[in-house]
Amino acid sequence: MNNFRKAYIYGLKESKGDIIRYVGKSVEVEKRVKNHIKYSYKKNTHKDNWIQSVIQNDNQIEYVILEETNEVDWPEREMFWIKKLKNNNLTNHNNGGNGGGHLLYKISYEEAKKWMFNNAPNINNVREWYEFVKSGEKPKQIPSNPKEVFFYKGWKGWGDFLNTGRKWSNDVNYITYNNSKKYIKKNLKYIKTVKAWKLAAKENKIPLDIPNRPNRFYKNRGWKNWGDFLGTKTIANQNKNFISYEDAKIWLKNNALHIKGVNYWRSIYVKSKDFPCFLPKCPNLTYKKEWEGWKKFLGNLD
Repeated sequence: MNNFRKAYIYGLKESKGDIIRYVGKSVEVEKRVKNHIKYSYKKNTHKDNWIQSVIQNDNQIEYVILEETNEVDWPEREMFWIKKLKNNNLTNHNNGGNGGGHLLYKISYEEAKKWMFNNAPNINNVREWYEFVKSGEKPKQIPSNPKEVFFYKGWKGWGDFLNTGRKWSNDVNYITYNNSKKYIKKNLKYIKTVKAWKLAAKENKIPLDIPNRPNRFYKNRGWKNWGDFLGTKTIANQNKNFISYEDAKIWLKNNALHIKGVNYWRSIYVKSKDFPCFLPKCPNLTYKKEWEGWKKFLGNLD
């Protein structure tokens, strides 16, 4: 069992009682239960109607872990618990073991993937997939939620299913933040801006083991800012620690009397090596609340 990923068989019940009314399986039970509740008002199944009735009676839905199993044995164990609790008036729509879908799909993962390749080659990401589902063009034999249905039946990731070759954050072990920086410095040093990075990602020029959205994936994993990641050392204005408006005026009065107008400031000074990092390049925007005009800011009131 230790060779396979853990999965859990869980039951749903009202907080005021002990009778389990639904049996399911998940690798992330708490998240799964929250989704049961969140989307119950949108559906009209026995389970969702029961959840809504509980909520409308000012009660709560709770879950209990019935058994810890694994990615191979869960179908058998789910069916075991549904059979065991059949006298509880369960809200399950079938006998279990079908991957959580509302239909017992006969199509295999590879067959579904082949259908996608032949009939929907222009779907390149998850957002486009769900737009395709909503369009009504998807045939009934292809599940709307293929990840859930095929999760234990061949699922290799959205990139594999959509035939893009691209892997998502939850499908791959990306290299570390520092190793990504080293690769970029050596191989992608031409990328200097966020816009250029997004374009490279769109054109599939980013290696598969580096995330397309590094600011999201590396958050709490070493992320500092785009300037650090791309090696440009550029820091977005909102992430800089500028001195106050009054201190900026004093500094300019003592150190930059040669700046006599806004044109010189914008065309020469902010582009020079002498421009200090603690001053904003657009002070009229950064100091919007205190702003008194360029003459007062630069100290040339004459």
